[in-house]
Amino acid sequence: VVLKHKPTGITIKCQEYRTQHQNREKARLLLDREIKRRALLEASKRRMAVEKKRRQVRGRSKAGKENVLAAKKRKAVTKQTRQRVHSED
Repeated sequence: VVLKHKPTGITIKCQEYRTQHQNREKARLLLDREIKRRALLEASKRRMAVEKKRRQVRGRSKAGKENVLAAKKRKAVTKQTRQRVHSED
């Protein structure tokens, strides 16, 4: 038995049993499971995309901001201590 779900294009083949009736029932169960599995997978992908976008848009934490500012200050101090090399002609 070959069953095809037209909206999704999923095709299921079943040859487990000797009767067409039993194979058709089994194929319908397998098709139903596959449709549900793919629907759950799509929902999961959408949720993950939304979460990723939310994390990207979210600002830094207070501690994260303080760390960035501290690093900037250290870099500024390092740069200020550098002196230009003067060539004497």
